[in-house]
Amino acid sequence: MSHSPKPMRKRTYLAAAGFSALAASVVPQQVVRAAAPFGSEPLAQDRVIALAQPLSDDRWTLIVLEQREPAPPCWRRNANGSVLTYEMHLPEATCGRYLSSSAYSLRAGGEDLRQPWRLRVENNNGQLQLLASGSRQAEPLLIGTGRAAGSALVELRLQNNWAFERRTFDGQSLSHLYVAHANPLPVLLAEARNGGGIPQLAQLPAPPPPLAPEPRRSGSAPAGRRNSSRTAEAATESARASRATSQPVVSTSSSRLDRLEALRAGGPRSLAQATAGQGQTDGVIALQVVPYNP
Repeated sequence: MSHSPKPMRKRTYLAAAGFSALAASVVPQQVVRAAAPFGSEPLAQDRVIALAQPLSDDRWTLIVLEQREPAPPCWRRNANGSVLTYEMHLPEATCGRYLSSSAYSLRAGGEDLRQPWRLRVENNNGQLQLLASGSRQAEPLLIGTGRAAGSALVELRLQNNWAFERRTFDGQSLSHLYVAHANPLPVLLAEARNGGGIPQLAQLPAPPPPLAPEPRRSGSAPAGRRNSSRTAEAATESARASRATSQPVVSTSSSRLDRLEALRAGGPRSLAQATAGQGQTDGVIALQVVPYNP
């Protein structure tokens, strides 16, 4: 009597399917947990200090100290810009020490800047610069500045809104510090190419200045002009009046009527009297032809 293997195979398939479903529910969570990015949290900037430590051959390295407990102090600033530190005599719970790139790194716009980005300190005639550079970037990012003071440690003051932050993962603080900036990397690179300022956009030419308003023209002439015009008119009228008084006005029509009346009277005497009464003002000479009787 033979037995059919189908029920055994059915139980085997069910067990395999159950194991696959369990694996599918566990593995993606592990992958997502491993690939989760790091976060960061702000730090009190007066409790963290960046120091430039001189090495041989005019080389410098970056050291970061953190004041984790209020006392005793981890460092003291001197008047010449140098810094005296006490971290070697204090426990790490009081004074945190970050000595290499494994303890601090760069962060911009909420993202870690990993290799090839790195922090370095350069000396330019006594002026120290904390720079962030990448192998493919021509212009480094200026993060902090300081001034050399012989062979002593020197403080590097962060600028351009760079600040220290602490790395976090799943809400837990880690022993790793960031030198962070809120702007993303493309914006920071544009600022570096632009000399450290805000990227300039294309600007339209400025409009021409507005024209000055024309002076209002008054309907009447100014007082000076009116007075001069009136003076000229008065002088003209005075000249006309003087000419009229020096030259008598003679009516031409009345003199002609007088001569006609004298002619009608029929005598040379009347004509002579009429012309004599008028004088020589009209400039007309009347002639009469008288027949000669010997």
